[in-house]
Amino acid sequence: MKQTDFAPMFKVAHAVWWPFANAEEAEALKKAEAVSQYGFYNTLELADGEESFGKTVIRLTAQNVYRLYVNDYFVMHGPARTAHGYARVDEIDITQYLSEGVNHIAVEVMAYGDCYGQYSNDCTMEAGSFTCEIDMDENTVLATGRDEWKMCKLPQRAPRTDRISHSREAAEVYYLDDDYFLWRLGLVSYVTPVPTKDLIYLPHEALMPTLEKHSYTTLVSSGACRIDREMEVPQLFYLKWSPDYNKSFAEHPLDDCRRTKDVFAPNTGRVVRTEDGLCIQGADGDTDRYVMFDSGESFVGFIGIRLFAEKAGVVDIVHSEMLSPEGDIPYAHNIVTRLHVQAGETEFVTMEASIARYLKVFFRGTGDVVLQDLYLLDDSYPDEHASGFQCSDENITRLYNAAKKTLILNTMDIFMDCPERERGGWLCDSFWTARAAALMLSDHRVEKEFIENFLLTDPEKIFHGFFPEVYPAHKGSYMPAPGITTWSFWLMCEYCEFVRRTGDIEFRDRFRERIEAFVKGTKDFIGKSNLLQHFPFIYIDGSYANGNDYTQPISTAANALYAHMMMELGSLYGREDWIAEGEAIRTILRDVTGNDRSGERLREHIERFSDNLNYNEENGMLSQTDKASEGGMCTALWSGLWERGEMPSLDRMIRDCLGPAPFYAPPSTIGRSALFIGFCIRLDLLAKWGQIDTMLKDMWAVYGPQLREGPGTLWEHFEVTNSSRCHGFEGHVGVLLMRELLGLNIPDRLDRTIKLTPHVNGLRWARGTHTTDTGVVSLDWKYDGDSFLLRASIPAGYTYELVLPNEVKGLDPDKVTIEIEMQKAE
Repeated sequence: MKQTDFAPMFKVAHAVWWPFANAEEAEALKKAEAVSQYGFYNTLELADGEESFGKTVIRLTAQNVYRLYVNDYFVMHGPARTAHGYARVDEIDITQYLSEGVNHIAVEVMAYGDCYGQYSNDCTMEAGSFTCEIDMDENTVLATGRDEWKMCKLPQRAPRTDRISHSREAAEVYYLDDDYFLWRLGLVSYVTPVPTKDLIYLPHEALMPTLEKHSYTTLVSSGACRIDREMEVPQLFYLKWSPDYNKSFAEHPLDDCRRTKDVFAPNTGRVVRTEDGLCIQGADGDTDRYVMFDSGESFVGFIGIRLFAEKAGVVDIVHSEMLSPEGDIPYAHNIVTRLHVQAGETEFVTMEASIARYLKVFFRGTGDVVLQDLYLLDDSYPDEHASGFQCSDENITRLYNAAKKTLILNTMDIFMDCPERERGGWLCDSFWTARAAALMLSDHRVEKEFIENFLLTDPEKIFHGFFPEVYPAHKGSYMPAPGITTWSFWLMCEYCEFVRRTGDIEFRDRFRERIEAFVKGTKDFIGKSNLLQHFPFIYIDGSYANGNDYTQPISTAANALYAHMMMELGSLYGREDWIAEGEAIRTILRDVTGNDRSGERLREHIERFSDNLNYNEENGMLSQTDKASEGGMCTALWSGLWERGEMPSLDRMIRDCLGPAPFYAPPSTIGRSALFIGFCIRLDLLAKWGQIDTMLKDMWAVYGPQLREGPGTLWEHFEVTNSSRCHGFEGHVGVLLMRELLGLNIPDRLDRTIKLTPHVNGLRWARGTHTTDTGVVSLDWKYDGDSFLLRASIPAGYTYELVLPNEVKGLDPDKVTIEIEMQKAE
């Protein structure tokens, strides 16, 4: 895409940055510092005595992170992440924060360096820049590049520290002094920023965070402790990637906290609740003190603390969404923020977003401390309550709420893998998360910008025109590999669903050339077998299914998914040739998997097919191998390789002998699937087959323990020791409950149809709503075993398709009541 393809977002403003002496100096700093923070400052003076002033709007963006303060009030944190060479612009009404006289406009900007090996999953790590303009009554009163702004470097944040995780940058360590706060009021030394390269500016139409304050007040533990400097702690694997790890960093807060052990220290201090806050006494000498809080549920955002310290010392803030099976804080990645505080009062808010149910605060050498406030400012997607769901089984409703909570905490500017460890926008994950946002939030705005990020990539700079596996991200060159290739197939499947559920034909047409370039690149891997052959970087499921001995030389699942994608894209763009190519691949796969390995068994007796195929160059024949996995078969079946009923024995094998709670003993010759992503695909496949009883049984086998053991969100892996108990794709569980039990499907805005497909499955009633572009669709039903009542309200401009559940089809017609209201257009 070119600059001319986008409407201008700024009237007069241009990007500015630090006045480096030359490009070499700028590059040297980027290589030396993992993170740098800068402050931009200006004033807006409003005449004394004015009774009122006009609407004041600020438009701003930055690379990589900005935080806006108006009169020292934290207004917004941004911007929304997007593709290399682009920036999304936020527009915020700041009128309410202004007053007569001098108003302080301060923007803190965080730029990432590349000293950790040029690798990140959650941002593009491009060189820093800041662009801003302020309009009052639509007249521009301040603009970077036109009006003089002041700028200062904020050295209080340590520029090189332990990484947050294998895919995120530097953890926060601060040496706080007065200047860190006074710069927002124009009270430090500044320089004048200089023009830098403008990016291509994009609108940000998705919602911005509320920054709602969640206070942590429930104290669950306190005590004395001490760092055991002699204690050996294993180094987290990704920290080894940091050059000169032990030599370059002055301190390692993560290891200090891992080495901190409770000690018995009688008569050294106590914790007292006072009017001023929680008084923690005795953090002095060689004994530290700690307090631990439980908010009762997880939140994502910026951790804030306000305290009064008797002496200068260290405050370590540890956050976690989970506890270990023993009730301890697990340190699977870096969850420590360290503050070197002065004596007196300090209030601080982190710049990095975190997920936290539990906060544990260590006070080291600070003497007596009054903890006045401990809180988190919400940085998750606002819930406009545009959809709702209830049913007669409260446990199912609880599971739905957990899925929705998981969705919200992993949604902000993009759909995130998880809200802390990575914060990256992974494909395949997003296919499922996008469905959840569409149905459970009635929101398509994040998905549109998320997909756009990928489609803005240059096919000439990426391996065969594919898409990055995770984006925005920075991994050096994408030419050797885009990461997981099959993730691009899932993106295209999501893209087709997005156009159907939004009706956004303009978006479809705008990216036609990018889609064609990708499809052309995929043809490079079609071998003599007329299938994807020796296709690299395949990911099917986090199990045996991913091994080369299961995916090479020809992957059944990858080819089935590719065929499905080609037919979907062909339908979307009216490309009969793409549809024919997809059908041809599916036909080849059916021919070979429709027989057992000996070629003798009849189709109705076949119980499995292989994950991979061999191709005989001499006779041009394909043959199956002895490798079969649940993840591979479910992916191929989900992709339409075989429909339910075509191979009855295979259907029974999938339903009764596999999954997390098989009715019969699973065969040892079939590799079991993982939660990511095979189990998710299995659940959706069972729903597609109408096997709702089995789907629910499987759900409870997995999610029952998660609701019992976890923080009220759904996990990445089956194991209780996994490192993420809030993973975005799991929001799709709520889609299955709402779509299959209630029967409310995601409306199709392309053909203006709403499908109603309720399933009783032991429920007495279910109800729910969803907001469309013309109004709210409402559905509820009741069933007592003898009669069935369904009421629905369909928004104007839509038609509906109703499929009644099997339990109802057997009732006398006079026991079935269907009342469907067709809403009128305004």
